[in-house]
Amino acid sequence: YMILSIIVPVYQAKNTLCRCADSILSKRDIEFELILVNDGSTDGSRELCERYAQQDSRVLAVHQPNRGVSAARNRGILEAKGKYLLFVDSDDYVEPDYIQTLLDTAETYQEKYGHIWCNIQTVLHGYIKKPHFVSEESIQIFDRCDIMTLHELWMDASPCNKLYRKEVISANELIFPEDISLGEDLIFNLKYLDAEKNTGIVILSRPLYNYVREDRESLDNRYIPNLIQIYGRVHQELSDHLTRWEVGEDAWKKFYNICFYNYERILRNTFDKKNRQTSHEKYCENNQILSSQEFQTLLHERTCFVHPAYEKAYQIGKYQLVRILDSLTKLKKSFKRMEEIR
Repeated sequence: YMILSIIVPVYQAKNTLCRCADSILSKRDIEFELILVNDGSTDGSRELCERYAQQDSRVLAVHQPNRGVSAARNRGILEAKGKYLLFVDSDDYVEPDYIQTLLDTAETYQEKYGHIWCNIQTVLHGYIKKPHFVSEESIQIFDRCDIMTLHELWMDASPCNKLYRKEVISANELIFPEDISLGEDLIFNLKYLDAEKNTGIVILSRPLYNYVREDRESLDNRYIPNLIQIYGRVHQELSDHLTRWEVGEDAWKKFYNICFYNYERILRNTFDKKNRQTSHEKYCENNQILSSQEFQTLLHERTCFVHPAYEKAYQIGKYQLVRILDSLTKLKKSFKRMEEIR
């Protein structure tokens, strides 16, 4: 009988894996297994995984051809023998009481609340930034119907701050989608929230998971060719679950706002320098998006602030106007900086 399996997908992680694995293996008074899934690394990570497995009987090193982080997590789930599962990314590290606190909370609350989450803090250039979720209480109780509130707090998407029951995952044949590279974690979590009969969510306010930003591309600085298809799928999954869970009007307002922000990302993504389309093709693509029924519905339903000039440009459906407004905004900021220097 194994109480816990901790799954770490490993790809080109030679420089960060030791920090990650050591933060987990420092806990010695609980029986658990650490599954290192090497996803076709070529930088020496494979050998590092094997060294950990040889030195510590709690470590299992698994190797597969490069198929992506979701495939690595899915392989870890297949290998796992624990009652509970935790996921940790090889770039990140955990607090000393990460394992103990999550397990203790599960034993205390899981008969009544099916989901045990902890807070996350971001580490950038060695400095710890404000946690994702701020509360004076040691724990906060939510329900899956509060998913859009949790989405706004950046608490729902990551699998790395959540304790999962292997039984629920296996019984419902849950897997991380392997055909997309964005939003796959949120889709998995939505399906898990749907599968677990106890819908309550306990969130530990103290950040136990350290998300390290160094060397990671954010959504704002990388080009994703099929971003509109990816967000379309994520929006559909969210919409389906919100409908099934019969959430209130406030949740739907937040849903429309999130979808609208995502569409703004899609529009900016089209004009990324790495997109090899011509300017004419880019404008045609974005004009088609602006004129679509879905975008115009979101523009009407959203309650988030949009500058009236941008709103008018969106309504007209000409992205050329949006680009002109962007240029004027940059010019205004430049003048302001010059005035401040003077």
